[in-house]
Amino acid sequence: MPQMVMGMRLLRPEKAVNGGCWAQEQVWCNGDAWFASLLDAIANAQRQVWLETYILARGQLGERVVGALAAASRRGCEVRLLVDGVGAAAWFQHDSVDRLGFPLRVWHPLPWAAAWRAGVFPRWRWLASINRRDHRKVCLIDGAQAWVGSFNVDDCHLQEFSGDQAWRDCGAAVRGDGVATLIAAYEHTWRRSWPMTAGRLRLRAHLTARLGVGQPQPAVMGRPASNLVRLNHTWATRRAAYRDLLRRIRRASTRIWITNAYVVPRGTLMRALGAAARRGVDVRLLVPAHADIAFMPWVGAVFADSLHALGVRIFAYLPGMLHAKTMLIDDLALVGSHNLNSRSFRHDLEAEVVLSAPTSVAALEQTFADDCARSRELLGSASAELTWIQRRLGRLLVLAKWFL
Repeated sequence: MPQMVMGMRLLRPEKAVNGGCWAQEQVWCNGDAWFASLLDAIANAQRQVWLETYILARGQLGERVVGALAAASRRGCEVRLLVDGVGAAAWFQHDSVDRLGFPLRVWHPLPWAAAWRAGVFPRWRWLASINRRDHRKVCLIDGAQAWVGSFNVDDCHLQEFSGDQAWRDCGAAVRGDGVATLIAAYEHTWRRSWPMTAGRLRLRAHLTARLGVGQPQPAVMGRPASNLVRLNHTWATRRAAYRDLLRRIRRASTRIWITNAYVVPRGTLMRALGAAARRGVDVRLLVPAHADIAFMPWVGAVFADSLHALGVRIFAYLPGMLHAKTMLIDDLALVGSHNLNSRSFRHDLEAEVVLSAPTSVAALEQTFADDCARSRELLGSASAELTWIQRRLGRLLVLAKWFL
């Protein structure tokens, strides 16, 4: 029988730490409610809607979202859509994208998706960038509101389409000074992505000027960094985001509750979590019992055993696919797209917001408690539950964790 969580202590934040708080924040842990609210916000946008997503799947939800963007464009809003070259490949290669009515750009398309440009854009540059994906899920509305989370534009996130098998995810809508930092990150990525024109990918904008084709686009205007947002779109922000996470963990005094779908952590992060557990912090990790990537449970079991040995409590979520990426560290919450793996730390673009409003933190801690109650606590070795072939493959794949 599953080991249930008993007597979980819920904390109530009294103030934000490390300075600053959002003017307004709200949390959703249900895909149907999230997209209903997001589509309503897009319908009420007055000036601007910029959407960025890893997956934009062909399906009913995708049609709704694209339709809402088209309607916003028709009523005069500046609409931009930025998708990843792998996550949205099946969608943007469909012949209907040339009739969107608003600009579309693709981050690092696969070589064969833009092969006709091979003479201008050397193949070695494709190989250098093919492992770097845009994993962010961000919608910016009227330059004042940001929607950030782990919800892709895919039917699997809604109970309306997927029933009880809908993925468990989380997102937050925020207003305040930190939105400017998210806008700057979007602009930075937009300029480095490939425009889609008349159904064909064109040479990405920042290389066009370098190669003498067309005119250079204006540089991104400088905007203040914010401790309310964690980004990794440059080497400096990637390094700062990881250091910020380690600093928060090392300063934690009461709890570190982590929900994450793909756990392949770096050694420094594992040691920080173990040190926190040894000094009496309640460190818990909630992971999916069933993953959408076949080999991830095998790799995850290797790290689960190591973390369990360090004093971290591990819970496997049973009802379905757990895709959320959240952390509760004392009286603060982190919500976004960042996995605890090398892809997120080293390669992919990610975005997180730091929340401190009592209502936001209370909602997330109650969701965590509910999820743990529907989970099985791993009290022994996680890898012992695998077959010997799965254990061996898991340990072999750990050697390639740089790419996982």
